[in-house]
Amino acid sequence: MPATYKNDLIFTTVHDFKTHLSRYMRLLEEGEYKGVIVKRRGEVVGYYAAHPDRIAKVRRAGVFTRSVTQGEA
Repeated sequence: MPATYKNDLIFTTVHDFKTHLSRYMRLLEEGEYKGVIVKRRGEVVGYYAAHPDRIAKVRRAGVFTRSVTQGEA
């Protein structure tokens, strides 16, 4: 089952989430969507959201500037 996109959320299956994890992380970090709802057999089993410090703050000509957390190694 392919992912569905509605109301700033992405709805997908566990298998699809594992297969396309980097795609979903990129969409969340770019600020396109707020989170990913993960389902198994039609039941919600999880929710994935990007850390607020990883969400793009400035978006300009395809270049994203992210905030940096203090003390981050």
